[in-house]
Amino acid sequence: MKRFLFLFFSAVLLAAVLFINLRYLNQPVDLLSSRMLVALVDIIAGAALLNLLLIQGHHRSQLNRIEREQQKCQLQLSDRSRESGLLSTLNEIISVFGETPDLDAILNRIAEASIRFVKADNLILQIYGSEDLSYFSRVVKGREVVELGEELLEETMLMGVSTLIANTASFPRYQFLARNGFFSLLVVPLRIRGNNVGLISVLGKETNAFTGSDLEFMSTLAGQVSLIIENATLFEKTRRLSMTDGLTNLFNRRYFEAFLDQEIRKTESGSTPLSIAMIDLDDFKKFNDHNGHLAGDEALRDIARTLRQGTKGRDIIARYGGEEFVVIFPQTLPANAGLVCENLRLAVERQTFPGEASQSGGNLTISIGLASYPDDGQTSRQVLEKADARLYEAKRLGRNRVVMAGRG
Repeated sequence: MKRFLFLFFSAVLLAAVLFINLRYLNQPVDLLSSRMLVALVDIIAGAALLNLLLIQGHHRSQLNRIEREQQKCQLQLSDRSRESGLLSTLNEIISVFGETPDLDAILNRIAEASIRFVKADNLILQIYGSEDLSYFSRVVKGREVVELGEELLEETMLMGVSTLIANTASFPRYQFLARNGFFSLLVVPLRIRGNNVGLISVLGKETNAFTGSDLEFMSTLAGQVSLIIENATLFEKTRRLSMTDGLTNLFNRRYFEAFLDQEIRKTESGSTPLSIAMIDLDDFKKFNDHNGHLAGDEALRDIARTLRQGTKGRDIIARYGGEEFVVIFPQTLPANAGLVCENLRLAVERQTFPGEASQSGGNLTISIGLASYPDDGQTSRQVLEKADARLYEAKRLGRNRVVMAGRG
């Protein structure tokens, strides 16, 4: 290129000299020399300026090309970095699964990787059961627990649709997230053998927090971990069968007692109390005698669903034995647990059960005794005995009521 420019301007200069010789050939020598000198200076200056402009344009073109190459390299490095991070994450998850096929540990590792790579403020990872949209296992990362709403869950779980929202305040169906301070949303389904079994959702407090590249990364991660999640889920379901009541699908007494001891130990080092509710169906023998045991089993299943729907995800509900249930309210004040128990009592009272007309008052009802740690005992046994005593006090006072400290 430089050689071309040199030859070009040499030719221009030679042409200019020839033109001047022809133009001023018959002029006096002094006048000719003067005019030729001026003309030559103008030509040389113009040629130099033109040369400078051409060289500047060439350099600018080269700089633009270098900048484009640099941007391309940066994007490639970013993609390579994400690919490397994805491979590293998968290796970590496989390592965790090799050590112990624990579903919660694996889901936590997936959640940690996701929130780290997309730089989210909040993450929710949920695996669902096959019967309904009540989650089988859940991991939440972030300071705030946010519910995603039934419409979004159904769209993701039933239709398998991924969602990327730059500003939740702009969409009526997502404005509940904006009201909670989250203005960006990204959701991808988790699929196992073509079936949607869960989802990963990340939320950001700023608008436009996530990009199409984030959506691609999350979708790739969700696809890669599906087999690991499937194996861990099968292991977890097998494990839970050993601690689940077969009739109601609630936790059984053995699991309840182990979990209660564990929660008591946690509460010993904290400042928030733990509450326990003992629940018993009123005159259930009469209901069974009049309607048969099959109807009684169906009533127990219906009440178990009501208890599950009326409590939070971290609360533990178990079938204690026969027609007795128990609920553990971790990190819950007695007054708050009492409000939940009253709502549960009202929900059962208002529920319709086939054959309940034979019951006193025409309704199948429950009585509840509530106790808390450490106010009502220093061990799990002492607290449980206090809850049981208050349950029988509720029976003595006429049934269909909640008895707790300071309230009969």
